[in-house]
Amino acid sequence: MICHVLGLGESIKDFKEYEGYRIGVNDIYRHTYCDRVIVVNNFAKLPERKYYIDSCRPLDGLWSHLSCWQFHPEYRKLSFQAWNGVYKSKTVFSSKSSPFVALTMACSLGFTEIVLWGVDMNTHKDIKDKTKVVELNNFATFIAEIEKRGVRVFKGSEVSSLKILVWQKKT
Repeated sequence: MICHVLGLGESIKDFKEYEGYRIGVNDIYRHTYCDRVIVVNNFAKLPERKYYIDSCRPLDGLWSHLSCWQFHPEYRKLSFQAWNGVYKSKTVFSSKSSPFVALTMACSLGFTEIVLWGVDMNTHKDIKDKTKVVELNNFATFIAEIEKRGVRVFKGSEVSSLKILVWQKKT
């Protein structure tokens, strides 16, 4: 079972309408439909981005831990634990970015092949310097843990800073 995790980095432009389940973050609907959307930020001061989140109607819900989203018609309560390097099955973890939460949710849902699109960490205004180092390490340690359990994780493009293989679509 394949899941495409869709972030908003520059490599999201490389995502095509591939088959598989889609978990997107924030205002991903600017680019494409997703089955499930993760929102861990408020966006009150970013009305254009908030508009796309307010307008989206993902079939499997808009998942957030923030009460500001509880009036969204597809709202589902998101619970997660901070990633501390110890894997627990069926658990959603958090780190410094929404795509990390989405990756861990895909794993908790049982997907065995996960492709990360727009999860680049090259131009994010908050993921830089020491925070970028921490986030890349958290991705690396989480991916190493789930790969021990038979889950394969790829990046969708070489643009990503993640040190994992680029996905090759099976034909």
